[in-house]
Amino acid sequence: MNARGVTEIVALGTGVISPGTFTVLVLMALIATMMTVPLLRRLELIPSNT
Repeated sequence: MNARGVTEIVALGTGVISPGTFTVLVLMALIATMMTVPLLRRLELIPSNT
């Protein structure tokens, strides 16, 4: 995750967003993070180890 996560934590703590919305934001951040390297390899923007 990156620094944007701090914003979501503050928003959750102050009641700006609901716990459900916070959960969705965290899941989106995790999925995007896990997809980055495979996507860049598929687009051949970074070399593959094979």
